[in-house]
Amino acid sequence: MSFKVEILPDEKDVFKQSDDECEQLAKTLRLSKQVFFDLEFHDVSSIITKVRNATGYWVYSRTLTTWCLPREIAEQEHGKWCLYDDPWPFHVGQGTNLDNNWLIAVIQTIARKRELLEHILPMRDYTKDCGIVQVRLFVDGKWQVIKIDFFLPAAKGKSATATTYRNQFWVAFIVKAYAKVHNHYVKMLAGNAKVAFECLTGYKKANPDLMWRHLIENLSCSRLMVASTPLLQKGSDEKKMLYEMKLKCDETYSILDFKTHDDNQLILIGSTGTDNHKNEFLPIYKIHNKLSAADQLEAEKRLFWFRIQDFIRYFDYLYICEYKEPMFEKRFLQQAKKTDSCQSEVLCLHIKKRQKIAFEVCSAGIDDKYRLPLILNIHREATNDNCGELIQCFYQYDIRLTTEPMFLDPGTYSLFFVSDRKFAGLSLKWHVRSPTSLDSVAIFFNLFPQSVFIKSLQTMIAKNGTVENNKKDNIVIYKLLKEKNAHFMMENSSEANYVRVNMNLSEKWLSIPPMSRSIIAIIPVSDAEKYDDFKIKYQICSWYKNPLNWFYDSPVDQLECPIPLN
Repeated sequence: MSFKVEILPDEKDVFKQSDDECEQLAKTLRLSKQVFFDLEFHDVSSIITKVRNATGYWVYSRTLTTWCLPREIAEQEHGKWCLYDDPWPFHVGQGTNLDNNWLIAVIQTIARKRELLEHILPMRDYTKDCGIVQVRLFVDGKWQVIKIDFFLPAAKGKSATATTYRNQFWVAFIVKAYAKVHNHYVKMLAGNAKVAFECLTGYKKANPDLMWRHLIENLSCSRLMVASTPLLQKGSDEKKMLYEMKLKCDETYSILDFKTHDDNQLILIGSTGTDNHKNEFLPIYKIHNKLSAADQLEAEKRLFWFRIQDFIRYFDYLYICEYKEPMFEKRFLQQAKKTDSCQSEVLCLHIKKRQKIAFEVCSAGIDDKYRLPLILNIHREATNDNCGELIQCFYQYDIRLTTEPMFLDPGTYSLFFVSDRKFAGLSLKWHVRSPTSLDSVAIFFNLFPQSVFIKSLQTMIAKNGTVENNKKDNIVIYKLLKEKNAHFMMENSSEANYVRVNMNLSEKWLSIPPMSRSIIAIIPVSDAEKYDDFKIKYQICSWYKNPLNWFYDSPVDQLECPIPLN
């Protein structure tokens, strides 16, 4: 018995060898004042495309084309031609005569991936003056350099295979190299995006473990899913393999359940026909044996377990529906009341058994035009002295805040809501929803000191923000960027010294006593701004050393009140 082992060369060596060969060829061409013409791929006098006939049906039509230089196709108003210059997805489109949208759509996705684009189509001086174009494609399980010339099929003076927007020819060259791999442009009429992605990136298939986690996550969120097989060319090997798996091409199947069996990650697939699939993994359902004999037979005809590896291989499309379960709902109107200015109402729940619950809250009487930064912190076992354990925090920049359903274990929960830096004197509309009855859940309002609201917000910043620890000054600075607001908090762990702190955006100074922390700023930010744009200045001092400073410190608002460390 004999066998052959092929040791693949390192891709860097492959690319360097091609570069060296092209440089040598360019020297020869420059001496003879000629340009490169690819004799291996030039016999394209026509291109087949799909057009609508007089009756409105799609038919295949052959269009005569001629090989043209880039300068003959380039539009004069946009200057000289180039490979690419700040390419965007909207620069990428099909040519005038080639139906290859599956490839063009994939090329659109790499338009803003500059490193990947430069890897596939490196810029070289000899491309423009000698007509040598290198395109790196992943073919037959390895990276190869496809060398082509810069002549392109054209019809009526325009590129027939891909757009050359603002005289950028990178798309047309990639399409030509792909056509050369398949020996003809006509072969591109039947292709699929999965193969194109592999060819351009080298990544053949999705990671099964990541796909498994993605599917499980969607199922656990009660989302509905179906998957489709690709449309394949008649007589192709891919179509034969699909039929061997008892699957049809261009067919949609339902995704119903998941399980693991003997180290196999399995997906329960539902077929709309009775295709007599070979069920390697039984039973179909946990209650399969309790079904009638007729139902068992019908289930085995229409349902079958599929390995995750085979699912990734044979299915091209996954459709997910954001289905919302029917919910039991209770609504509450929290009206602003004139109470002790140091206390505010909080919605509370006492849960006796584990239950899935979702919340929605908005300010009553606020115009729907105005979107505001909204924060909802859910704490367990809060008291008048402490906000308790932070279970979940939600942040939205909107007119209302809506949470995903979550499971809450038995206990008492308090919901601290902050709207646009305010928590006192708010009139709120609350919606509490659950897929099961809320009759066993006690829902009520409780009064909490404003210091507990502040502790809740401080806990959220400390838990989710970045930390800068200055041990020398006994200072800790927390920074949290949420949507359109940046939150800054300072902790003074000194037992004797006070801290005076100032943000560079104003002249306001805040005082933080020993062993306490304070939210020093909540600042609206744009997407372009970063933490480095906001400078924090502070002074370490004692009360008796510099009393005038304390007299001139600005008064704090609700959220900036210092809170002692526990």
